[in-house]
Amino acid sequence: MTLRRFASTRAVTHASADRARRRVTSLCVVSVQAALTYAEAQMKIDDAGMNDEVTIGLRQLNNLAKILKRRRQENGFVHR
Repeated sequence: MTLRRFASTRAVTHASADRARRRVTSLCVVSVQAALTYAEAQMKIDDAGMNDEVTIGLRQLNNLAKILKRRRQENGFVHR
């Protein structure tokens, strides 16, 4: 899955009489390759015969989501 991305980050420091504050802002533009419903995305992830660029990218993102969820669980998050 090829995501064309433009990102810009800037930091601004504000000084006041009692303290200095730093604010970081960012802008990100992503080029969308496919518009899918959740059901369509899940079908692509589950179908081992599909190996197009979008499906491979979905699987990579799904694996990343599982890793992040596992890390949150290890750090004691509460799941309802």
